[in-house]
Amino acid sequence: MPSTVVVGGFFGDEGKGKIISYLSKKDNPSIVVRGGAGPNAGHTIKDGSTTYKVRMLPSGFLNKNAKVMIGPGVVVNPDVFFKEIQEYGVSGRAFLDKHCGIIEQNHLEQDSKGRLKEKIGSTGSGTGPA
Repeated sequence: MPSTVVVGGFFGDEGKGKIISYLSKKDNPSIVVRGGAGPNAGHTIKDGSTTYKVRMLPSGFLNKNAKVMIGPGVVVNPDVFFKEIQEYGVSGRAFLDKHCGIIEQNHLEQDSKGRLKEKIGSTGSGTGPA
């Protein structure tokens, strides 16, 4: 089974999400998987005149035939994940790997104040502490 892997090499903001959304429609894959850290970075995707902003779902969710999966090692904010499933209509085709971490309320609190926020400019998403 052929596969395409898109990897960024410049610390984010390379346009991976836009490339993946394009390829997911052009190549019509049966599965689109997101790897990486967690909801600390988002993707803005345009489809015609509609703009989508995702933080948890893979950018290839626009392909209605594809299963969308979150890969092992990604930390997941359940609130963000389930909101995006509902908002973008991917119920029944969204899956989490059993080796994903879960961002809990205490992770959000740790990440929103103190050293992490002040020293490194954390996004406050809970990804680092989780």
